[in-house]
Amino acid sequence: VNAGSVDFSGAYQGSTVVDQRVVFVVDVSSSTEDTGNDCNASGAIDGNDDLNGDGSEGSVLDCEIAGVVALNSSLRTFPASVGLVPFAASATMADMNPDGPDSPFADIVADGDNNRVPDIQDVAASLATESVGRFTDHSLSSGTNFSKALTSLTQMVTDNPSTSGKQVQYTVFFLSDGEARIPTAEIDALSNLNVSGVLPIVVNTVSVGSGAAGCGAASPLSAISSALRGSCTASTPSGLQAVLGGAKPAGLDRIEVNVAGVTQVAVVDAIGRWSTTIPNIAARVDGYPY
Repeated sequence: VNAGSVDFSGAYQGSTVVDQRVVFVVDVSSSTEDTGNDCNASGAIDGNDDLNGDGSEGSVLDCEIAGVVALNSSLRTFPASVGLVPFAASATMADMNPDGPDSPFADIVADGDNNRVPDIQDVAASLATESVGRFTDHSLSSGTNFSKALTSLTQMVTDNPSTSGKQVQYTVFFLSDGEARIPTAEIDALSNLNVSGVLPIVVNTVSVGSGAAGCGAASPLSAISSALRGSCTASTPSGLQAVLGGAKPAGLDRIEVNVAGVTQVAVVDAIGRWSTTIPNIAARVDGYPY
């Protein structure tokens, strides 16, 4: 009889048999300049909390960037693409291609400029008040408009069909520290979007800070997530790294694996890929199962 640890992994609701795309919709309006947040959860507010290098330590925007980085880093290592839509009173699709024509998507680990940093993290770190710098510079108008953000997201979905022949699953994380009207028409457009090969889009919203819309019944962020099969989460700016780094598919509490009477809770990422290790499993040779 030998004993050892056995690794288990899998996918929630078939998440490996579709073309997975994760999109971050990020509020970069002027209210995200508010500082004083421990974005990297180090216990101190210092230069390490200035994630976009603009000289402001621990702004709401810095914390949003930390959340994007944490979620991207949490994704299991199998093919998935990421994109980013920054918005204020207007919105745009960020360019994820450091070399060549604009592209709204890159692989989660793509490093086209060979700087040992995933391209999505480079793009996120280039977010500034009402602008994005990489890999193409875009300026946005002043204010907060959820309708423009969803319109840009709809264009992203419509203009970028799957190139793999698989169905496409979009999982979206919509971050805002502000208030705006409920974008009813744009929600309906996304909910009823009929693009060949695109599965129903999931939009999770995150209300950031005490001045945000929140997740109450009348909140526009709740309206977006409930209509688009996601969940709404309220978070402090400092909590974004943990909230997004630990994100799971909407409606999933946990995945447990039980072998030989040993139960382990699996680590699950935002698109349903999971893994765990069962320790000290005896590999029997007497014909009995584990």
